[in-house]
Amino acid sequence: MITKNKQLVADFIETIWNQKQYEELCRFLHSNFEDHSLPPSMPSGADGLKLWINGLGNSFEHTTRIDEVIAEDDKVAIRVTMMLKHTGAWRGIAATGRTFGTGGFRIFRIKDGKIIEHRGLVDPTTIENAIKA
Repeated sequence: MITKNKQLVADFIETIWNQKQYEELCRFLHSNFEDHSLPPSMPSGADGLKLWINGLGNSFEHTTRIDEVIAEDDKVAIRVTMMLKHTGAWRGIAATGRTFGTGGFRIFRIKDGKIIEHRGLVDPTTIENAIKA
């Protein structure tokens, strides 16, 4: 089960975040999916995640690399590096074209072979400093 859960998360990152195949979200997300890392103004389910992904894609060309994976029972934690190119306005800052990386952590809970919960933290200070530099 742990190996399947790790593969599910790796496939989710590659398919959704890197290949931007957003139509595949239903393949990865449980019907009761809840994302605890989205801004409070967004719905916490799949619709909120779609809004977040699209918003990020409007501001950055991005690729996520999984640097480390830890899995136990129904949880998978990953340490990631995101490579970003600032191509559109982000938090009121016009596109700069700058390319940079930032680190983060993401924790997924799996139920019935799909992602039912997500918590994540990416370093926003690094992003802001890189595009304001």
